[in-house]
Amino acid sequence: MRLRASTIPLAFVAISAWAFGCQLLYDKNELTVETGGTGGTGTSTSTAGGTGGVTTTTSGGGTTGGGGTGGTTTSVGSGGTTSASGGTTSASGGTGGATTTTGSGGDMDGGLDGDAPDGPDCSGDRLLVLGTSPTGVLCATYSPGGGWSASTDGLASSNERPAAALLDAQTGVGVFFQGSAPGPLRSIEIVGGACGVAASVASVTTKAAPSVAVLGAKVHALFQGAVDQGTDHPFVTTWDAANKWSAAAQIDLNVFSQATAGLGASGAELLAVYGGGNDFLYGVRFAGGSWQLPVVSFVDAAMAPEQSNKAVTPAVVGLDGGGWLVVFQEKANPAQLRWLTTNGVIHAPSKVLTGALSSSPVSLAAIPNGAVLAFRGTDNGVYATVLDGGANGTWGPIERIGGAATTTLASPAVAAGVCAHRAELVYTDAADSSVRHASLESGAWSTVPAAVGGTATKGVAIARSP
Repeated sequence: MRLRASTIPLAFVAISAWAFGCQLLYDKNELTVETGGTGGTGTSTSTAGGTGGVTTTTSGGGTTGGGGTGGTTTSVGSGGTTSASGGTTSASGGTGGATTTTGSGGDMDGGLDGDAPDGPDCSGDRLLVLGTSPTGVLCATYSPGGGWSASTDGLASSNERPAAALLDAQTGVGVFFQGSAPGPLRSIEIVGGACGVAASVASVTTKAAPSVAVLGAKVHALFQGAVDQGTDHPFVTTWDAANKWSAAAQIDLNVFSQATAGLGASGAELLAVYGGGNDFLYGVRFAGGSWQLPVVSFVDAAMAPEQSNKAVTPAVVGLDGGGWLVVFQEKANPAQLRWLTTNGVIHAPSKVLTGALSSSPVSLAAIPNGAVLAFRGTDNGVYATVLDGGANGTWGPIERIGGAATTTLASPAVAAGVCAHRAELVYTDAADSSVRHASLESGAWSTVPAAVGGTATKGVAIARSP
């Protein structure tokens, strides 16, 4: 039965609650040991003695002179702490050389030990990118230190936006529907960190781009029904490396939407959000192993329903502090983005995301204490903005990726960052239809996005290993 305004009760109101070339798994710097010369009278900013001859290293480690009292130690860069003595004291006399460090710093321990700085361990990080085109589907993976590895399956094709998810650094899946709508749902598995070839998901026919989320060591894929009584109703199927795809099941007979529902995981639950046939925004929770009924209608503080552009899939992502963030296009202005937060039952009234206009599906990714939103603007530019502070936070400036000359003909996609990056973003470049990648690091996006691959690309997705 299709959802109608007269058949779904409103819920109660909530009260507002790169380049990747650098491997950030820092390799340990070698300790440089040289004999300092004999200096004259120098200055000292610590209890150390005057300076001797100067030895300079750029690797973050310290140096030692030939003995005597240590000279001045200067640390320039991102380094950690500097002790009171720059050189060393030995029994052989002479004056220790001054140590200047211009490298990446760390625990200097008086400029002696050359230990690797305290940095993130990136060895378990991996990115998965899927790019669809009518001539083949690009599958690319990235690992710190190993760079990008890409392949194209020429027997697969799609003109629509794909979806991607990783269960760990070695295992995941990309999903898309092939051909014109309706068409078979297809997937490319990532096993052992490598992309496989496209295969059809048994007995599944769809009419729109799928949504995916990871829960319970499985990839949950939500897709739009396209045949018989299931047309325009959401179905779900799950994947893991051992059992492959499960039999598809309709999440609820009453749920009806023109576009595929957005899907996001938070804790031990999923939330599917969609625009209903009556233009209201609805949500359905998956908790305790089943989809929860009844569906919830999002309503604002005045008991008016949140009304959405039901032709566009909303974006949903779980926040690290619990609950979900939802971004959707409003009905009154079909390109205006709005956002709200919810625990799946009650929610804060939605707010306009000022300056964010898009007529295409948008992408969300959770990051520590917030989220990143990427979207294709109504001027075809690639844009991103960061929500700092999670559910009660504020959006930062909307930034254009790649500069004013960069445009795209498809929705970009975003994921949490690897290593020291806050976020990773991919988009299709309208200039050559290739997939390009930018990172958010130290508050700024890559000024020259790097090429990943692909030709005639129509859609793109990205996922990061948990």
